[in-house]
Amino acid sequence: MCVCCCGIVDSSFNATSTRVTGKRVVRSQSKSWSFPICSQCLEHAHLFHKADSKKRSAGTYHTTGIMCIIFGVLLSIVLIGIPLLVYGILAVTKYAKEAELKAEDLEKRAKSHLKRQCASCDDPVVYHGWNGSIHTFEFYNHQYAQAFIAANRGKVLS
Repeated sequence: MCVCCCGIVDSSFNATSTRVTGKRVVRSQSKSWSFPICSQCLEHAHLFHKADSKKRSAGTYHTTGIMCIIFGVLLSIVLIGIPLLVYGILAVTKYAKEAELKAEDLEKRAKSHLKRQCASCDDPVVYHGWNGSIHTFEFYNHQYAQAFIAANRGKVLS
């Protein structure tokens, strides 16, 4: 049963959680659980992830571009700021717009893979982490969540 649409499964989705511990010596540990998913739902989850990444890139370009414009204007008096000003204008007008358009295109492609039964556009299950042998998941498909609880009766806390 697909974790997103409860359809026929032909692939798997890995839900991953990473925790970071320590102050002086920083350690990171990741764990991953595999859930059944159909290829159509896997594709829309993947495309929405890529779209989200492009949106973050657009935001970074906007912020960087505005900062470069501000510093470029301030430093243009001594001619050092002109390259910053040019990059700032390019980042805000061209690079950010390209990233936004790519994100919109990816979202349209992802939505074309959505089925009426899909519980989420993005990741159908979120792995929030673990504490000892207790693992915490969030399922967006209630029917799948009930089947998961039934299959793991005696192991599920709530």
